[in-house]
Amino acid sequence: MLHESDGPYTLTTQMAYTNYGTVYIYADYSDGTHKLHSVNSSGKANWIKTLPDASAITLLKDGSLLVASRGTVNNQGIIRSTLSRYDANGKLLNEQKVQGSVLYAEGNRIIVASSKLTKNENGWQAVPNPRIDVYGLSLKKLYHYQFPANANVYGDGSDSMFVLKNGTVLIRTNIDQVGNKLFAFDAKGNLLWGRKIPGGAITQSTGTGYTTYENGNLKLYNVSSSKSVASASLEGDAADYTWVKRTSDGNLMVNMDDRTYILYPSNLAVVHVFDTNKLGSPIDYNAHAVYSVNENTLTRYPLK
Repeated sequence: MLHESDGPYTLTTQMAYTNYGTVYIYADYSDGTHKLHSVNSSGKANWIKTLPDASAITLLKDGSLLVASRGTVNNQGIIRSTLSRYDANGKLLNEQKVQGSVLYAEGNRIIVASSKLTKNENGWQAVPNPRIDVYGLSLKKLYHYQFPANANVYGDGSDSMFVLKNGTVLIRTNIDQVGNKLFAFDAKGNLLWGRKIPGGAITQSTGTGYTTYENGNLKLYNVSSSKSVASASLEGDAADYTWVKRTSDGNLMVNMDDRTYILYPSNLAVVHVFDTNKLGSPIDYNAHAVYSVNENTLTRYPLK
């Protein structure tokens, strides 16, 4: 579907899923082209667009699709990239050229690192404490914030940036001689607080607050209080790579070595615990069913 048998082949792909069955697929091709595909629930193409640059895609709060180019660097270390929004029919809603590149987008906020890059023997490098510019759905800049010189915002690859339902932005940092802190900015860009969190904890958003997970203990926090409002102790041996995910229906999913937990985000009550030894890799949960990939096959398992 993504390419003809005698045409260029796909190098990388990225997908974004809607709640009505359409899947957006971004693909880089072996001939240097970049395409955006919209595919319906029957697996047929709605439309295909050729993009001018390598990009990343994100489904936003209003159902529009953000296409953010990866940007180019000039000889002064300044990145220029383009933000574009498309509707479900592939119509371009708006477009904006910006300084910097997108770090994260969710809901109605787009977080851009706009600082100049620095150059060393390995080439251009991102500064660990960038100035961030935050954009809304109109692709107009709403506010900015300059992180201090000793704060690293890039993390270890786990989830570290979140946008809550009310537009609050949470950004996790690692500060020299201080440790990990989570910063919160309200919808207008005012810094609400910076809270210390355990360095080994996994963070995740609940949509209205956030959780930390470490050594089998999951804790729930809201924006207004630094004290946890709920907690849950999860049994089972730790997995080689533990994660805490938000499911497509808004619950939390935590994996252990031989089981996976589904919990309500409002109070951390356990909804389901299921054995994962025969499921392969669980990738999502929705409406009392888990979706798993096993031997390249996507399977739906109803839970009792």
